[in-house]
Amino acid sequence: MPTYIQNQINKTLLPQEHITYQTARSWVYLLPSVIVFLVLNGLSMVLWTLSRREIVLLGHPIEPHVLHWAALGIIGVGIILFLHAVARFASKLIVITPRRLLLTGQYGFSVNEIPLHALRDIQMKRSFLGMILGYGTVFIIAGDGKTIPFTYIPQVHMFLQSLSQVAFPEMRH
Repeated sequence: MPTYIQNQINKTLLPQEHITYQTARSWVYLLPSVIVFLVLNGLSMVLWTLSRREIVLLGHPIEPHVLHWAALGIIGVGIILFLHAVARFASKLIVITPRRLLLTGQYGFSVNEIPLHALRDIQMKRSFLGMILGYGTVFIIAGDGKTIPFTYIPQVHMFLQSLSQVAFPEMRH
């Protein structure tokens, strides 16, 4: 976790407020980006290999340098998409305090907050893959009825338990 993101959270904390639970996104968040990158890499390799042969499209030969540039462009797009996903992954931090739920946004440059007294309900959803890989989604339902999803939460049961204990103290045993 980059230091500036933790500093953003620390600046947002009120006096005498402490962090009761903190989590980031699960590494599974990066899997779609890895798959896209590998597919684009494979496509660029095909184009690069085809550039070594004489290719005719609609009766016109295609110059090898055109295929080289297309392959490099595809690799470049794949790298940019992957780096974008890594930046979003590394900059997402969710923090529970006794009063609020804090969430970093916009690559960690802003911190959004939800007052816990405004929560009406908390629900959890786990797919089969989520159960195997250890992540899930928590849906927070605010007092106005708006549902806010928190996706790719690792150890989702611990997050849900920590949030419930702070948001709904009357339900403690």
